[in-house]
Amino acid sequence: MWLELLVRLFLAVLTIPIGSADATSGRMLLPVEVLGADGTTVSRAVTLTAAQSESVRSLWLQVHGLRYQTQASVQDNTSSWIPLRNDTVSVTEPGRTFGGIGGGFSTLDLILPLTFVTKFQASMR
Repeated sequence: MWLELLVRLFLAVLTIPIGSADATSGRMLLPVEVLGADGTTVSRAVTLTAAQSESVRSLWLQVHGLRYQTQASVQDNTSSWIPLRNDTVSVTEPGRTFGGIGGGFSTLDLILPLTFVTKFQASMR
Protein backbone atom coordinates (compact mmCIF):
# COMPACT_ATOMS: atom_id res chain seq x y z
CA MET A 1 0.00 0.00 0.00
CA TRP A 2 2.71 2.50 0.97
CA LEU A 3 4.81 1.56 -2.05
CA GLU A 4 1.84 2.19 -4.37
CA LEU A 5 1.20 5.56 -2.70
CA LEU A 6 4.87 6.56 -3.06
CA VAL A 7 4.90 5.56 -6.73
CA ARG A 8 1.74 7.62 -7.38
CA LEU A 9 3.19 10.60 -5.54
CA PHE A 10 6.42 10.33 -7.54
CA LEU A 11 4.46 10.15 -10.81
CA ALA A 12 2.36 13.14 -9.79
CA VAL A 13 5.46 15.21 -9.08
CA LEU A 14 6.85 14.30 -12.50
CA THR A 15 3.53 14.86 -14.26
CA ILE A 16 2.46 18.17 -12.71
CA PRO A 17 5.39 20.58 -12.37
CA ILE A 18 4.87 23.21 -9.70
CA GLY A 19 3.61 26.52 -11.05
CA SER A 20 2.48 25.28 -14.45
CA ALA A 21 -0.68 23.41 -13.54
CA ASP A 22 -2.98 26.35 -14.33
CA ALA A 23 -2.02 27.07 -17.94
CA THR A 24 -1.32 25.15 -21.09
CA SER A 25 0.42 26.23 -24.25
CA GLY A 26 -1.03 23.88 -26.84
CA ARG A 27 -0.37 20.73 -24.83
CA MET A 28 -1.95 19.39 -21.70
CA LEU A 29 -0.11 17.04 -19.37
CA LEU A 30 -2.09 13.90 -18.76
CA PRO A 31 -3.00 12.12 -16.63
CA VAL A 32 -4.29 14.75 -14.23
CA GLU A 33 -3.47 13.24 -10.86
CA VAL A 34 -4.74 14.74 -7.66
CA LEU A 35 -2.94 13.52 -4.56
CA GLY A 36 -2.86 15.20 -1.22
CA ALA A 37 -4.91 16.25 1.75
CA ASP A 38 -8.63 16.92 1.49
CA GLY A 39 -9.25 20.04 -0.59
CA THR A 40 -6.19 19.59 -2.83
CA THR A 41 -6.99 20.85 -6.34
CA VAL A 42 -5.39 20.59 -9.76
CA SER A 43 -6.51 22.78 -12.67
CA ARG A 44 -6.38 22.25 -16.40
CA ALA A 45 -7.54 24.88 -18.89
CA VAL A 46 -9.20 23.69 -22.07
CA THR A 47 -9.53 26.46 -24.65
CA LEU A 48 -12.14 25.96 -27.35
CA THR A 49 -13.26 28.02 -30.30
CA ALA A 50 -16.86 29.24 -30.31
CA ALA A 51 -17.77 26.54 -32.84
CA GLN A 52 -16.14 23.81 -30.75
CA SER A 53 -17.80 24.97 -27.55
CA GLU A 54 -21.23 24.60 -29.14
CA SER A 55 -20.67 20.86 -29.57
CA VAL A 56 -19.46 20.11 -26.02
CA ARG A 57 -22.08 18.16 -24.12
CA SER A 58 -20.09 16.13 -21.59
CA LEU A 59 -16.74 15.57 -19.94
CA TRP A 60 -15.34 12.05 -20.09
CA LEU A 61 -13.27 11.03 -17.08
CA GLN A 62 -11.37 7.88 -16.29
CA VAL A 63 -10.88 7.79 -12.54
CA HIS A 64 -9.05 5.40 -10.27
CA GLY A 65 -9.38 4.92 -6.58
CA LEU A 66 -12.67 6.65 -5.77
CA ARG A 67 -13.69 4.70 -2.69
CA TYR A 68 -16.89 6.62 -1.98
CA GLN A 69 -19.24 9.07 -3.68
CA THR A 70 -18.34 12.78 -3.35
CA GLN A 71 -14.66 11.91 -2.78
CA ALA A 72 -13.94 13.91 -5.94
CA SER A 73 -15.63 16.84 -7.66
CA VAL A 74 -15.27 18.83 -10.88
CA GLN A 75 -15.79 22.52 -11.54
CA ASP A 76 -16.90 23.79 -14.94
CA ASN A 77 -15.81 27.42 -15.48
CA THR A 78 -16.97 29.37 -12.45
CA SER A 79 -19.92 27.11 -11.62
CA SER A 80 -20.23 25.46 -8.25
CA TRP A 81 -18.33 22.23 -7.65
CA ILE A 82 -20.10 19.17 -9.05
CA PRO A 83 -19.57 16.16 -6.77
CA LEU A 84 -18.86 12.92 -8.60
CA ARG A 85 -21.69 10.65 -7.50
CA ASN A 86 -23.57 7.87 -9.19
CA ASP A 87 -26.49 10.28 -9.69
CA THR A 88 -24.42 13.15 -11.18
CA VAL A 89 -22.40 11.09 -13.68
CA SER A 90 -23.07 8.20 -16.01
CA VAL A 91 -20.89 5.26 -15.06
CA THR A 92 -20.08 3.06 -18.06
CA GLU A 93 -20.22 -0.72 -18.01
CA PRO A 94 -19.07 -2.91 -16.41
CA GLY A 95 -18.53 -0.48 -13.51
CA ARG A 96 -22.21 0.51 -13.39
CA THR A 97 -23.38 -3.07 -12.90
CA PHE A 98 -20.94 -3.57 -10.03
CA GLY A 99 -21.96 -0.55 -7.96
CA GLY A 100 -20.44 2.42 -9.79
CA ILE A 101 -18.45 4.77 -7.54
CA GLY A 102 -17.62 2.87 -4.37
CA GLY A 103 -18.46 -0.44 -6.03
CA GLY A 104 -16.40 -3.40 -7.14
CA PHE A 105 -14.10 -1.66 -9.66
CA SER A 106 -11.19 0.65 -8.81
CA THR A 107 -11.00 2.20 -12.30
CA LEU A 108 -14.18 3.68 -13.75
CA ASP A 109 -15.11 5.58 -16.89
CA LEU A 110 -17.48 8.43 -16.05
CA ILE A 111 -19.43 10.82 -18.27
CA LEU A 112 -20.34 14.15 -16.68
CA PRO A 113 -23.00 16.13 -18.61
CA LEU A 114 -21.94 19.74 -19.26
CA THR A 115 -23.41 22.69 -21.10
CA PHE A 116 -20.18 24.57 -21.90
CA VAL A 117 -16.57 23.84 -21.03
CA THR A 118 -13.53 26.09 -21.21
CA LYS A 119 -11.92 25.23 -17.90
CA PHE A 120 -12.35 22.54 -15.32
CA GLN A 121 -10.75 21.75 -12.02
CA ALA A 122 -10.57 18.34 -10.42
CA SER A 123 -10.48 18.08 -6.69
CA MET A 124 -10.08 15.28 -4.20
CA ARG A 125 -12.25 16.10 -1.24
